[in-house]
Amino acid sequence: MSPFQLVGLPRAPFEPLFPLSDAELAARGARRVVADSTPGFPCRISLKDAEPGEELLLLPFEHQAENSPYRSSGPIYVRVGASQRTLAAGE
Repeated sequence: MSPFQLVGLPRAPFEPLFPLSDAELAARGARRVVADSTPGFPCRISLKDAEPGEELLLLPFEHQAENSPYRSSGPIYVRVGASQRTLAAGE
């Protein structure tokens, strides 16, 4: 079996969300949070935990969007200004 490779989510789809007000985020099922510990706030763009004091968005993300019994979503954190990261195969 070949090693897997993790790739962070692209930042572009989340960029329009960062300047939204708390009320606008809430209408989308999201909220702004500030990391208060590490680990505990894993950014799905950078694949790193946010440091205490860093701003993130907590939002629902549909990671399996196909119309099938396996369609699924879950909560993720994304950090303001995060850059997409690709880990080495098997890391």
